[in-house]
Amino acid sequence: MKLIPFIILLTAGVAGLYFTQPNNAAVNPVLGDTSYEVMFGENVPSDLDEKTRIRIHLAYVEQLLRKKDTQHLSPELREKRMQAISLLHSYWQGGQFPSNYDYPNERKPCFRDKNNQICAVGFLIQQTGHEALVQEIEASENYATIYEMTNPKLLKWVAQSGLTLEECAMIQPTYYTPVNSNANYIPPAYAISSSAISGVGLSTSLINLSQLKTSSKHGWIMPSIGIASGISQTLLGSFNYNRNVAYQGWLEMYPEIPKRHQNLSMFNIAFGTFTTVFNTYALVYQLRNKKKRKDISLNLYGFQTPTNEVNIGFRLTKQF
Repeated sequence: MKLIPFIILLTAGVAGLYFTQPNNAAVNPVLGDTSYEVMFGENVPSDLDEKTRIRIHLAYVEQLLRKKDTQHLSPELREKRMQAISLLHSYWQGGQFPSNYDYPNERKPCFRDKNNQICAVGFLIQQTGHEALVQEIEASENYATIYEMTNPKLLKWVAQSGLTLEECAMIQPTYYTPVNSNANYIPPAYAISSSAISGVGLSTSLINLSQLKTSSKHGWIMPSIGIASGISQTLLGSFNYNRNVAYQGWLEMYPEIPKRHQNLSMFNIAFGTFTTVFNTYALVYQLRNKKKRKDISLNLYGFQTPTNEVNIGFRLTKQF
């Protein structure tokens, strides 16, 4: 019986862990991490996934841009500004952001990456008909901040966009790519805990399967261990599937987790559920057999007296 609390405590401890790499640098040189702190009332968790973090930042900047008084702008610039803000909204909703491949474990801006994913400011420039400018910046200042860029055509575009240079700098995120970031990555602690608890669940299920036609005084122990194992594995998979879902009014976002990590989580949920259901059935079966053993039994038998008379007797038995 000491094994049951051990399994539960071990799994709960592992399930409570977050397995992403540390990510403590600010998401924007101008605003820092104000976006997350204002929208959620707390500091940015070190394990917040990158896609969610970028979306929160861009959604927050969009709100700032929409609230700003623009009466000093001409009608033409106000119209272009609203167009830029609408493009920004479409961009962060789409969630296709560049990755910082050349500076792993550093937070850096990236105008356009090797997979042709473009940053937010680059997207605004591109969608307003200036792809050539995007290519120039990509070739010469791909990892520079807006304030560091020296291309005079950029300043001209900003002046005609209805935005200010500071607002463009506020939009531009920095990107973080951990060294072990890839679609096949599974954190070692998660892989080990999943293997261990799957082994316990499989072992108890096989043992209980072999004992379904038998009954014993302590036949409820293995099913109980199996149930604890199954519940723990289901929780382990649930806690590690689409973690850090963020809600803020109209803002609803789901982070990206590597595909194999998600597949393992789905396996844990499915196998944990099966283990729980099967071992619950085995436990109910054992308890029913135990109840039957406690029923009253009546045994008839014959016996011979000292005078050689044959008599019939009976014995009433009640098991407790």
